[in-house]
Amino acid sequence: MSEPNYPDTKQEDLQEQSNLQKTYGVSIGHSVDEKQSWVRKLPGFRSNKTWKKAIAVFGYIFIGLAIIGSFSSDKESPKGTNYSVNSPPPQKVDNSKESAESFQKGNDAFQAKDYDTASLYLNKVIATDPNYLNAKGMLNTIQSSKLLSSAKTKLNNNDYSGAKNDLKNSLNYNSANNEASDLLSQVEAKEKQYLEEKRKQEKADFINSCQTYEYRVLNKNPDALKGNRIKTRGKIMQIQESGNSTFILLETTNNGYDIWTDNVAVLYEGKIDVYENDKITLWGEITGSFSYESVARYNITVPAVRAKYIEKGLR
Repeated sequence: MSEPNYPDTKQEDLQEQSNLQKTYGVSIGHSVDEKQSWVRKLPGFRSNKTWKKAIAVFGYIFIGLAIIGSFSSDKESPKGTNYSVNSPPPQKVDNSKESAESFQKGNDAFQAKDYDTASLYLNKVIATDPNYLNAKGMLNTIQSSKLLSSAKTKLNNNDYSGAKNDLKNSLNYNSANNEASDLLSQVEAKEKQYLEEKRKQEKADFINSCQTYEYRVLNKNPDALKGNRIKTRGKIMQIQESGNSTFILLETTNNGYDIWTDNVAVLYEGKIDVYENDKITLWGEITGSFSYESVARYNITVPAVRAKYIEKGLR
């Protein structure tokens, strides 16, 4: 077989060799015949174009550097390690022995009812300790006992609300605390009795602070008497409820033969079991004057009272 008929490129090759040597420092010391024998078989050199050869040289250099880099990266230390090759990795601390000792000391203090010391050690018991739940149970018992003691102190000071809250919380920590349960029932009964006695005393004090007024004095200038406490009584001329409020137009002067006059407007926050023509006694505060329109369409102004207590009958 005859050799391929290549164009005569000897002069071009020599010039190319010189250019490559000057530009990239590449020395091509082979003859043109040798180049034609294997260099022209490489991609980028087959067409014998200078620009393609330059690109091929860059490509081969890049591939070579990449291969060298891959080998060197394999020798690097794995990521995420902050210790040297000669340093051993950190060891996991075992707190089980310390936890067991804390539980033993806490249990001894608990049995001796030294609850402050017991709490100090029992709080050091770790979750993986076999006695962890026992430690938590003791801590709950201690907290329940402390709340029970606090409730007793508040009860002695008649702080029934505070005592109830402490006792309820005490039972939340330890539902088997029978002393707290029994005391809670007693506190609720005592609180009910205490509040009832307190209401009676407040009512008595308020009633004793009220005074009676002649109607002519009250009607002359009720705004001047605003805020004064008053006791009055009479016959209900008109009564009307609206929501939780009650309005009463009360006749306060008995003229004999069950004929009453001299009206007072009464506002009461609440409802009361009385009706028109019933007779009542009330205690409250003067609020000034009140105007209303009569059946005959007259505009009438009368003294006004905000009642705090109302009782059926004349007192």
